[in-house]
Amino acid sequence: MKTILFASFVLASLAAFAGAAQSQQIQLSAGVVCQPATAADAARLDFSNGSAANVFAAPGSADQVASVVCALQPVPPGYVMVRATVWFFDPARRWPRAYCNFFNLAPGVAPRSVPILGLSTNLSLASAALVVDPFAFVPHAVNCSIRPGQRIYAIETTLELLQ
Repeated sequence: MKTILFASFVLASLAAFAGAAQSQQIQLSAGVVCQPATAADAARLDFSNGSAANVFAAPGSADQVASVVCALQPVPPGYVMVRATVWFFDPARRWPRAYCNFFNLAPGVAPRSVPILGLSTNLSLASAALVVDPFAFVPHAVNCSIRPGQRIYAIETTLELLQ
């Protein structure tokens, strides 16, 4: 299952970035970098396989939804972030109107909400992708909800050379 999930993620990433410029670099983190948003959320999550998975079976109920906060990797010198993406997996293929909120930790900067959208190439996968203007809003963290049966398996940031 992990091999199929990883292969699907790699193929989806390659398809999404097929026309990307040579100067782009991609940083990947496993979903385990996400942490429960509250103590109650900790009881709803399992991190044993490297992802942030909701422990309840689908379809579950509204009180079984877990919230996580994921720190984004720092941007190395000489680069700027141009995209931040959270990757989800749901074998039941349930992608309701849900959002992830990307946060810039500067005081007074409002978060940006991005919808979670299923991929047309693999309906079990979905992503919340924020296109970043590196001179206006650079996210440092993201907050997402994970419904029963779902998991966050990767956090991806796309970087470009600073010119």
